[in-house]
Amino acid sequence: MESDTVASCWRLVTGCRLQVTGTVAGVRRPKVNRRFESESSILVGQMELLRKIHLNDKEILVLDYSNKKVAEMIAVFDAAKQLILSEGKPMLTLSVFENNHITPQFMRHLEKEVKEVEHLIGKLAVVGLSDIQLWILKGMNLWYKRQAYHFKSVDEASAFLTTD
Repeated sequence: MESDTVASCWRLVTGCRLQVTGTVAGVRRPKVNRRFESESSILVGQMELLRKIHLNDKEILVLDYSNKKVAEMIAVFDAAKQLILSEGKPMLTLSVFENNHITPQFMRHLEKEVKEVEHLIGKLAVVGLSDIQLWILKGMNLWYKRQAYHFKSVDEASAFLTTD
């Protein structure tokens, strides 16, 4: 029953089918039933901070901010920043925003901290923004001097990120 609820929510958010395949630290972990060659997660406690997916021989770092409060969103960003710095190579990045608010506190943190890793961020795709959040993204694109592209689905964003 619990896995059916997770699968239903995932399908609403991403438009993809979901299959629960096991547990990670005692938490049932859904597996995306699509064309990803592999997927791995970084967990802190029971909160999934990051995912890496492999598609068409490319690695995509997924930052899932969905249903997270400001402190959790900052934790997701900080974990991604540390991972990118530790790997020291350009990364394709996909940020998922569903059911949350982009607050001034989060934007100030992002503005201050992204400078250390901006040279290591390849293409940047964003999914799940509301109309107001799209305006924030447009403003961010101006001061960030790099384009973050918005897509309606994870599949569209993944296709964009993996094309040359």
